[in-house]
Amino acid sequence: MRSQHQTDPYHNLFAEYFYQNITVDFYTNLVAIVIIAVGIMILPFVTHDRQRNMDSMQYSAKKGRKVMRVQFVAAMFSAFVLIAGLVGGFTVVFLSSNADVYGIFYNQSVTTWTNIPWFDLTFMQFIAVFATAITITAMGAAALFFFLSVYSRDYVGLLLKGIPVCAIAAIIGSFAVNDIFLAYNQLYDVFSVFGIEFIVCGIVLITGLASCIFACKRVMRKDLL
Repeated sequence: MRSQHQTDPYHNLFAEYFYQNITVDFYTNLVAIVIIAVGIMILPFVTHDRQRNMDSMQYSAKKGRKVMRVQFVAAMFSAFVLIAGLVGGFTVVFLSSNADVYGIFYNQSVTTWTNIPWFDLTFMQFIAVFATAITITAMGAAALFFFLSVYSRDYVGLLLKGIPVCAIAAIIGSFAVNDIFLAYNQLYDVFSVFGIEFIVCGIVLITGLASCIFACKRVMRKDLL
């Protein structure tokens, strides 16, 4: 899948390197930072109680076993607030620091360099696309971190599981948002599917949510006494 505008990459007053290099690199690094921050917050969430054998007391009754659902909702809500704060804060700083040079072009169309010839995507909309992709991926990572926290009895085991998963999630997230919608995105050389970047992000989210749903249902059926 290649953009019909690819043969004329300079049909735009907006500096191409700022759009394709600086902006892409910034958000590719940001998704890794966000996922690591979410991991630091979510990973100890349930393990703290399990290390003190609180789960045996909480889950000894059917009503108490519903605590995990509440913990899951609280963890995901906290993750969303953290993700929104980090993405929003870093975006404001990024745009503000470059406004003196590129601010006049923030509403300029950047469709010239993308795989979306049928949609007049502006630079600010492009930023919104990045923010959405990062949020989806980081929320999926948060769910995976909660799942690992549930199945870790102590902090040592948690670190052994959490560090590799956090690194893999950060790598997948960075790969998913790298060159998003750009004509030379390598994903389009392998998959002839428009929006493959969001499919990758969606897979991370679905995997995380499915894991947590499994964990919550398993607790309701398990005899802990």
